Amino acid sequence: MRPRLDIRHLEMIKALAAEPTLAEAAEALGVTPSALSHRIREAERRLNATLYEKRGRRLRATPAAEVLSEAANRLLDDLGRSEMLAAGT
Repeated sequence: MRPRLDIRHLEMIKALAAEPTLAEAAEALGVTPSALSHRIREAERRLNATLYEKRGRRLRATPAAEVLSEAANRLLDDLGRSEMLAAGT
């Protein structure tokens, strides 16, 4: 089975777990809050699942987002290490 999310979605999920607001997560990713909102909706559409619930200016991760956050951290860390090894650094 082919993954439904791509690396930018995993980076988004990781940033949203690390930052307290959508605006701060967007800044960390170098995108606008609007672009990040669109990316969230795209991921939710691809998965047919709700990932975040809005609570005022903050987003609350659903259990689905929490599972994906753990996977995103592992995958992105593994990818970074693999790239370093491949580059010989």
